Amino acid sequence: MKITKQKLKEIVREELASLNEDQYGDVSFSRRKLKLAHEDAECVLGCLANKAEDEELPNWWIDKVSKAADYLNVCRDYIKTNNVNDLGGVHENTEKEYPIWGIPPGKSSEQLLYTKAPSHSQAKVIARILRDKHGCKKVRIQTLDLAQNPADIFKSDKLFKK
Repeated sequence: MKITKQKLKEIVREELASLNEDQYGDVSFSRRKLKLAHEDAECVLGCLANKAEDEELPNWWIDKVSKAADYLNVCRDYIKTNNVNDLGGVHENTEKEYPIWGIPPGKSSEQLLYTKAPSHSQAKVIARILRDKHGCKKVRIQTLDLAQNPADIFKSDKLFKK
């Protein structure tokens, strides 16, 4: 099944028009993810209750728990203060774009599928629709940081480590 670029645009517009903003907005997405994290944390705490206090756990596992707690602390600090400058750029910058790339049905190479997603969570929803409902393959979201000077990318020591 071949699909024209115009038809693909029409399909995406129709799907976006049918989305319920309350169901797919950033706040509702965050609530769902935090509820899942809460359920997972309760389960893990329940499992730890059955273990001896001096029992050994793998280092990789302890590192994951520590990182998850750190991420939640940053989220809490941001949402409580609602001040972008307090966190020194730890969270997403609002000057970003989220183009979606993939291989449309009937094509063999990657193409730019969509460019107007207002947030990463919205881009995820659109990418899922393109993949699941419309048969696009290898769908991916590119994050473009418009606040970053492109010249700075090549000045980084990390880029050319030997």
